[in-house]
Amino acid sequence: MINYAQNYKKYGVRPRSTEDYYEKDLDKAKSLCSDKNGTKFSKWHATQDDVDNPELAVSYLGSALHAKQDIYAHGNFDVTFSVHNSHSPQPDLLSYNSDVSDYPDDTGLDSDGRDGVPTDIKYVKSLGIPYGYAMFHKGENKRINATQGATMAALRDFQSHLKQQKKCCKCLEYFGVNKKP
Repeated sequence: MINYAQNYKKYGVRPRSTEDYYEKDLDKAKSLCSDKNGTKFSKWHATQDDVDNPELAVSYLGSALHAKQDIYAHGNFDVTFSVHNSHSPQPDLLSYNSDVSDYPDDTGLDSDGRDGVPTDIKYVKSLGIPYGYAMFHKGENKRINATQGATMAALRDFQSHLKQQKKCCKCLEYFGVNKKP
């Protein structure tokens, strides 16, 4: 994984933790589908009016899944200054008209990181500003498979939370969780 402390010191890049976004939004979704006197979550608490609110919970669950999937699509790109991968020196792979910024979103490409995820982010400076990039190659669907596995694990986690609730009738019905074997 990228060494954030080293890059911050060297380039002034502030890390964007997509994993934090995932955890925060999943926490909110769980809070919205929790018994009124049920589990307390450390980062966010639903009000009494927000308990058993599947319509709002599904919005946060969707945001959480998007963030989780971004981890696999975009890796650890710091997108504070520009579009991810826009300053890559990599040659044109698949007739993108040399638009290497499309590489992280191309499902047919993998990077050299674990599971094909772009985790080995390199930096170039232009006008004193650091820009992150990763190297990509024609893939073997490693990123897609890893993304699917992480998404399914997140959904199982949410479903497991729902099964522990006793009073969230709307959420249990909305998400199709049957507590009976």
